[in-house]
Amino acid sequence: MSKPTIGFSGATKTRAWTLYETPLGLIKVGLNERAITRVSFRELDKASMNGLPQVECPPELAHTFDRFFEGDPIHLPFDLAPEGTEFQREVWAFLCQIPVGQTESYGTIAQKIGRPLASRAVGQACGANPIPLFIPCHRVVSAQGIGGFSLGLILKIKLFDIESIKH
Repeated sequence: MSKPTIGFSGATKTRAWTLYETPLGLIKVGLNERAITRVSFRELDKASMNGLPQVECPPELAHTFDRFFEGDPIHLPFDLAPEGTEFQREVWAFLCQIPVGQTESYGTIAQKIGRPLASRAVGQACGANPIPLFIPCHRVVSAQGIGGFSLGLILKIKLFDIESIKH
């Protein structure tokens, strides 16, 4: 199966939420008719659902989660539709190309996307990623070590362990 495409033309609106229990806790996934729009590992409450309906987790998505937490690469049956700036989307598209079990530094990503002075902006784009896990910002490290992670270093280390990334 090929890597998911990242759609940006008006398909970023979340229409419903689904929940899925994983070894890392409950994950909330925002969906629309064609794509995953958001992923949250944060504490769940009714206010965070923004009044949108909750739907059953699609079996293909449940299977994807199960396989990932067994150590297999993610093969998404859905496109990704994150909402962000042109620069953020450029960074996120690059992140989707980082293979499982490998990392890239903020500076290296900046160079590879043709913006060698933008390593801090790459870090900010990673921090603004609305679809962590599927857009694997956890695979981005600093030149000096593990780097940050918007969902916390404990979760980043757990994801590293799942993907057999040394830390």
